[in-house]
This record gives sequence, C-alpha cells and structure tokens, in this order.
Amino acid sequence: MKNGMLVRVMAVVAVSGILVGLAGREARASTKAFFPSAAKAVITVQSPILPLPNGETGIVDPDAEKLFDQMNVPAEGSMIGPGKKIIADNQGFQMVCGLRQGQGYACTIALGESPNLRVSPMGGSAEYLLGGEEGARVRQLFLANEGAEYHYYSGDGRLEIHAVPGGSPAEFRLSYK
Repeated sequence: MKNGMLVRVMAVVAVSGILVGLAGREARASTKAFFPSAAKAVITVQSPILPLPNGETGIVDPDAEKLFDQMNVPAEGSMIGPGKKIIADNQGFQMVCGLRQGQGYACTIALGESPNLRVSPMGGSAEYLLGGEEGARVRQLFLANEGAEYHYYSGDGRLEIHAVPGGSPAEFRLSYK
C-alpha cells in the first residue's frame, strides 16, 4: 500500500508465441487461480517491481522470480523480455515465466484437461500428478542435478511443486489450494 491505496499491476507475458494476460493483481498477492471449466485451471504467480518507501524500487514478493530462476530451461527472447517455458503431458501442463521489460516477473501455469489433473472449482483447488517417463522428464526441467529433489512453496502457501525421483504418487506433483 502506498498512501493508503492498493498498488495494482497490469502485465502481459509472451514467450515463444504463448500469450498470457495477467491483470489487476494486488502486488502482495503472490498466487491466484481461476477455473475456466471443471477440468481446467490457470494459476498466476507475480513478482512486480514496485516503488519502495525509501524511493528505490524492489520486488515485494519474489515468488515468480524464484520460479523463473529455478526452471532448468534456457530463457528465450520475446518482445517484452526474456522468458522460459515448460510444456508436458500433451499440453496438459504449461508453465511460462518471464521478466516483463524490467517491470517484474510473472508466471502462468495452465493445467488443461488431462487424466493427471484433479480440479475442484468450488473448493478453489487443483492437483496435477505426472508420473513415469514424462514425470521424470519434467522433474529434470526444474533441476540441474540428476537424482535430486525439487520442492517449491509459494510465500502465501497456496502453491506447491514437488519433483521427487520415484516419488509417490508421482515424480512431479503440483497443488494449488
């Protein structure tokens, strides 16, 4: 909050032909989700760069920047800045993170119709489990070391990503609550 007003952020992330709009998110609200159908979920994570009380700028919530940094894929250039993407499960899982022309980081995770997805739109939750070879492949896209584990928890505790070799019930698990 600055001078009693909520700071809102408008952003668009475009990476290699994927265009995702993020609009009107409160700066400190790190994760949000919406459910376009009973079998789909879209989760957004943002790290806007905002003015600080001392006159400088800084990232208020580093969640999206952390995800961007931890994706073990190369950044690609786009018209709005560098971005990274991971696509799996016949596009049932798509994650795009980018730096919006120095205006902060944003990530969008699109979970499409898939037998690996359980969605509760009324409960505001989603769980995505990916096992087998595809789960192992996605796990490696978050890690540089073979056989290592990856665990991500958003600052507000709503989003978790776990990638564990031979993990049960799956090698790769994402949950939003």
